[in-house]
Amino acid sequence: MLHDTIELRADAHPRLTTIVLLRGDRALAEACLSALARCETETVPSETILVVLPSDELRRLVAGRVTGARVIWTDVDLGTAVSWNLACASARAPLVALLHEDTVVRPGWQTPLVACLESDPRVGIAGPRLENPDGSLQNCGWVIARDGVTQQVNASSAPAAAANPGPLPVDLVSSACMAFDRRLWERLGGFDERFFPAIGVEIDFALATWAVGRVVLCLRDVAVTHGGAAMVRSAHRAADMELRHFLIPRNTGMLATKWRDWLADHPSCSGEPETVRALTSRRLEQRRWDAGQAPSSPGRAIPPPRRSVTEGAPVDADGAVPETVGAQAAAARADIMLELTAALAAQRDGARAETERLTERLAAETGRIAALEAEAATLRERSAALDMVLDGGWWRLRGAVLGVRARALGLARRLRRPAR
Repeated sequence: MLHDTIELRADAHPRLTTIVLLRGDRALAEACLSALARCETETVPSETILVVLPSDELRRLVAGRVTGARVIWTDVDLGTAVSWNLACASARAPLVALLHEDTVVRPGWQTPLVACLESDPRVGIAGPRLENPDGSLQNCGWVIARDGVTQQVNASSAPAAAANPGPLPVDLVSSACMAFDRRLWERLGGFDERFFPAIGVEIDFALATWAVGRVVLCLRDVAVTHGGAAMVRSAHRAADMELRHFLIPRNTGMLATKWRDWLADHPSCSGEPETVRALTSRRLEQRRWDAGQAPSSPGRAIPPPRRSVTEGAPVDADGAVPETVGAQAAAARADIMLELTAALAAQRDGARAETERLTERLAAETGRIAALEAEAATLRERSAALDMVLDGGWWRLRGAVLGVRARALGLARRLRRPAR
């Protein structure tokens, strides 16, 4: 079957660089890039940089059908922060937009994001409303609790905020579709590569954005479609789920430690609906107030990111990743998998110990049940005997036996008398 070429813009003087990280799902990548090609507009001169992680299917798709884009090829999983840092360092436009491969943009998505960033120097990050593939609301940004856990701003947590139009100051917007000032990326030192391979990267970047006096906005009048969990996905779906379940608490803990002083005034949240609503309401109110202030120098030290992988290591003219970057990313991946293996082994050992404890308890309970059953049988017999007593049956039986005995004794006495 013949497929149409996916033609992406490659303007000489772009105002926006769109970076798409392709992790391995060809169908998602094709839908994402096709929508991007359809929805690009001449009013926003742009370029596209694709970061293609190891996948023969993706290589065939990009090499065979995509034109116009600059491509960064890699033979190892670089993770999100490393991939975005490499692409941002190669970007030619003053503004950058990130897209996940499971994001499908819609006509007109670029213009309001670019206008928002260009018209107000206070705005550092802008993102659209995210909708699920069925058209329902996914979120209008996120808020962050004191322990670093994030909660979506949606119809459940903040009905009014989710229903109203216009820009909404939030703690962060998703990197599924997130535009920002490239100079801000430079000022912040890039994305923190410790959050490998994913989860927590854009949260850290948003916290740093607010910390330097810039604003994060969700433009609720702009919408894109987003699937979910594309940044932790491979051909091994079961392993992906284990990795995701491991990374969420691990990276959240790292985030909370790094930003402890800045998160101290954030409410805590147990995850119960009422605490989620309370957290969302308070954080939206606080961010509304923050956004109304003039940009100012921070009064507290901002924890810097760590770019141990990509610092001073740009991609070459052919889009090849430096060997040192690939080697360090592979080592980081190996370290993560060792951590995951150790965590799973600990869970297995805990499950085995609990199984043994329950088995011993079951054996003890089985013996106890047998003893109770024997005791119950004795009690049933005793109960039946007592029923006979209470019903008078035993007394009647005793009277009958005594009557027979008396007659037998009388007969015996008569038989012993001598005949006259």
